[in-house]
Amino acid sequence: MRGGGGRPASECADSDKRCAEWAGVGECDKNPGFMRSQCQHSCGSCGWVNPHCAGHVAAAKQTGGIDAMFEAAAKRPELRATVHSRPPHGPWAWCQPGLSDACYRHPLIRRVHERVVNVTGVPAENAEFYQNAAANSLMGVRLFTFFIYLRAPEGGGGTRFPKLNITIEPALLWPNVKNGDLGASDMRTDHEALPPLAGLKYAANLWLHQFDFRGPNTHGCDLRELSVAGWRV
Repeated sequence: MRGGGGRPASECADSDKRCAEWAGVGECDKNPGFMRSQCQHSCGSCGWVNPHCAGHVAAAKQTGGIDAMFEAAAKRPELRATVHSRPPHGPWAWCQPGLSDACYRHPLIRRVHERVVNVTGVPAENAEFYQNAAANSLMGVRLFTFFIYLRAPEGGGGTRFPKLNITIEPALLWPNVKNGDLGASDMRTDHEALPPLAGLKYAANLWLHQFDFRGPNTHGCDLRELSVAGWRV
């Protein structure tokens, strides 16, 4: 067996000299994702299986699902969507638990995300808190980017797609991978953020993944490689 940190279960040990101290104040139960994998000796968790790191359960989209989502969204009158491209033949702020709980739990954030889920059909759990671009990671490929203006500038500040020769004002939704091959990046959506020519610009990105992102991220799973996340026989 191998654990979340890649250590064989036969080598039951602590990875940090402070593990015993942490265990003594109850961290094995308060922070099980980290403690039970990195402080196995102190927590008595040799061979422990983290259920949140077990791997993929259900994909939000399969091959062919990218185009189908955009086609369905374009037909919904309440969205008033504008299709800008069809395929031919800063100071940064985080909004995640532990870094900004007030932001993460704010009703406005929840309402915005509900609207994104309503359009894309990708569960909220599959959305990143912050960028993580490993294509073969536990959460799978990044399917879509949903870009939102929090404050629009008086001039400029659009999102430029050089390969499509278009500049768009958000809210904006685009695919990151190809409809026929979810493992291949769609380079047509390579883009750049243009600076505002007048006024201030505040914006937010929401990255939507093929599989659950938030569960493994919150529970201390190794998100880099599926092969080292969780326990394997």
